[in-house]
Amino acid sequence: MVETAQRADLGVAFDELDAKINAGMDAYAIPGVAVAIWVDGQEFVKGYGVTNVDHPLPVDGDTVFRIGSTTKTFTGTAMMRLVEQGKVDLDSPVRRYIHDFAVADESVGATVTVRQLLNHTGVGMAATARTLGVAMTRWRATSTR
Repeated sequence: MVETAQRADLGVAFDELDAKINAGMDAYAIPGVAVAIWVDGQEFVKGYGVTNVDHPLPVDGDTVFRIGSTTKTFTGTAMMRLVEQGKVDLDSPVRRYIHDFAVADESVGATVTVRQLLNHTGVGMAATARTLGVAMTRWRATSTR
């Protein structure tokens, strides 16, 4: 009986989610979106709308979208989970975790904190994608051994 009630509640929740997604797409002229949620160990994926207004194909769970700036959300969320777990301190220098972190100004590279990077502050114009990319590549190589 409880499982049946939970399924009914889930059905109502999905109906409400459908309505909100469709309303949001209409309000903001969004041509298509894919949504995935995880409930009790089960993945639910649904596509809404089309991939491209000029060449409309239906969106589904396998549709690939350009990621754009959404990596900022993922990075921030992942980092805050590490903070909650006590594995990262927001006010510690980035070099505590990424030893090769570097920007053009050495004093900035040595002192910039995790919080400052997440807030896009603290490094000024000293950082470049190249120097950060090199540091991240080195960090990945040493952390996977």
